[in-house]
Amino acid sequence: MAQLAALVVYALVSIFTPGPNNVSSAAAGAKLGWKRSLPYRYGMGIALWPSSIVELTRNDFIVP
Repeated sequence: MAQLAALVVYALVSIFTPGPNNVSSAAAGAKLGWKRSLPYRYGMGIALWPSSIVELTRNDFIVP
């Protein structure tokens, strides 16, 4: 249960912080428009979960 909570917290923090994905998404939206940049944003959203799971399993080995 603690691992799931850690995953949720990591995902929420990653979504709401202004990182490179948010900046590049804003640039794609400005260049292509809202509708044409949707596949790019969906791809970022889909890629978030595998990277979160990898990070969660990696931290499981570091933190006893």
